[in-house]
Amino acid sequence: MTLELLAQLRLLGDRGRDLRPLNLPLGDGGQLHARQLGPAHGRPVVLLHGFCGTWRQMLVAARAIGGQRRLVLIDARGHGASTSFVGKPTMARLADDLSEVLATLSSNAVDVVGLSMGAQTVFEYVRRHGTARLGKIVLVDQGPRLRAAPGWPHALFGGMDDTEVAQALETIAHQPRALGRAWLRGVWRSGESLPVRLALTPQFLAGLPGTRADTLRLAHDMLDQDWREVVPHIDRPALLCYGGRSMYPDAGRWMHAHLPGSQLEWFAKSGHGLMFQEPARFSQVVGRFLD
Repeated sequence: MTLELLAQLRLLGDRGRDLRPLNLPLGDGGQLHARQLGPAHGRPVVLLHGFCGTWRQMLVAARAIGGQRRLVLIDARGHGASTSFVGKPTMARLADDLSEVLATLSSNAVDVVGLSMGAQTVFEYVRRHGTARLGKIVLVDQGPRLRAAPGWPHALFGGMDDTEVAQALETIAHQPRALGRAWLRGVWRSGESLPVRLALTPQFLAGLPGTRADTLRLAHDMLDQDWREVVPHIDRPALLCYGGRSMYPDAGRWMHAHLPGSQLEWFAKSGHGLMFQEPARFSQVVGRFLD
């Protein structure tokens, strides 16, 4: 039995029951639901999940970090138990929410770990608020642009034409179960056994069955964004974790080339769900970086 399989088996029964609930009020009257782990006065680390996820997606990362840090796993706006969007769902709203959270948690710089949409939230945060409040940053398997463009071969699934994008948005809006199946084809791309996939899929897609219709419309804004010009301005220590069989071909290498001083960790056997596919290595790499 391999070290990775042992680590995966440990994840199966982890429901985060030892995490404490935390509610984070927002200036517009909304509230973000979160879970926290570790000492209340430890150095805070904010963990941001992906699209249609919840805080449970980030349990693996939280276990990887551990130690004497205060780990805050947030349900993003419109996800899980957090407040719905007011008006149009946008990445700007998620970035402004993150700004409020950082100010609430500490007057000092705060470390941030972002998976997929969580990484996009960091991009938009840097665009709108700069990097002064950020400490170390871990970005997990996300490129700065989802759609294809001239000179940009690293789009989602290598690029989709306008018809395919329209079909994807239609599926997201009206057939969320089909969205889940399509998403999982990108997550599980390294030959995991069926029992492992069946057991870990609910944790990775914990928020999909109950994701609200207004939140699904966030996909429109995500597909319109281009953060390529933002990446070189991320002047904080950054760890880039990317899957060799990701839905974003070679986006990790592009990020490493354009983000000064970044550290790239390549998970050659993994798809988009690399923290679930290679949890032992992920824990080692992230823990070492943040320490």
